Amino acid sequence: MSKQNVIEVVKNALNAIDRRDYEIYRVRSISDQYNIFGDRYATYENNFVSKFSEEYSNAEKLAGLADRRELHRQLQITKRYMFSDYNDPKVEAGYFKISNDYGDNRDGNLEFDTIPDFFIHKDEHDRSPQNQKLIIEFKTERNVPENRFMWDFFKLNVYLEKLNFQTACFIILNNTQDRIKQFLIKYLNNYYLSNYTDRLYIIIKENYDGKSVDFNLQTFISTQLKTHQ
Repeated sequence: MSKQNVIEVVKNALNAIDRRDYEIYRVRSISDQYNIFGDRYATYENNFVSKFSEEYSNAEKLAGLADRRELHRQLQITKRYMFSDYNDPKVEAGYFKISNDYGDNRDGNLEFDTIPDFFIHKDEHDRSPQNQKLIIEFKTERNVPENRFMWDFFKLNVYLEKLNFQTACFIILNNTQDRIKQFLIKYLNNYYLSNYTDRLYIIIKENYDGKSVDFNLQTFISTQLKTHQ
């Protein structure tokens, strides 16, 4: 199945999620484990990702995607490409550039240290296309902070480059297209970029009632170059 068809399955899953799961509020100064009443709870973003996973499985079956039962959710954090035998100087430089620009920010570094929100692959040592299917990062909060966007987009580029994922998505809800495109322009002018920008898609849905808009990063880059010629 082509990358574009995979994107359609992703969008169908996204559009199948109920309105109540789009009502995602930003939480400050609250632990991921406890709410203000002291009860355990899952973050709004994690809840949305869980709903997406359910709907994606349904959409995948309807679209006739290949069986993925033998593909696993096992993935190492991207620091292995800086502080191990797998060191890549470009990845390392990209990491320290973002660190220097945004400082020692807890939220940003947590984005970098955690595994991606959703992925379908076999393991990190198998770069064969049939076993590196899809990787997705989500941002769901209104007016997502710039540093959190940059860390997630960096991480997505590293995994796309190093593990040979065939399709990668960055899905952003509850933010305007203009805001996200400005973040993208800033990222492209400053930070690490995969060689496989043709495999990376951005999907923006400004609110529950809004239509999801998707575009390919390579196409976006070409458009920006033409605009500034």
